[in-house]
Amino acid sequence: MRASFKLKLTNQSCRVIYKLFHDLLFLILIFFSGTIISEGILPGIISSHIGLYNIIIAIAINLSAITIIQKKFPQFIPLSNTVGISRGKTFWILIFILFALILNSLIKLNLFLIPLFTSLIAASIYFSYKIIFEEAKK
Repeated sequence: MRASFKLKLTNQSCRVIYKLFHDLLFLILIFFSGTIISEGILPGIISSHIGLYNIIIAIAINLSAITIIQKKFPQFIPLSNTVGISRGKTFWILIFILFALILNSLIKLNLFLIPLFTSLIAASIYFSYKIIFEEAKK
């Protein structure tokens, strides 16, 4: 005898799966951020055991699963719950971590070149931000 198994997705189960994938994406991104910070502080501490590309592949698989669920079941998943970038305390903490990693990567450089490179990087980030969000407003 052959048993057949059919998966019926209801409204509630589809939303639960969708939310679980979003939570998993959040956890993977937290892990990736911690990995990048620890690699900046002690190079090779994690990349010698786990390749960073493995984490990026996990992020890509998770994002593709979220996209597939959104496209296959649009009636279950409301697409209007998009959240913009907040400029609260988290934003400034991330900017501080970004500049700490940049300064850490420039530590063996000449002391006069460090402010130059840091200001060039900050200007390119600022202008990229302006270009991206001007396009979004149009």
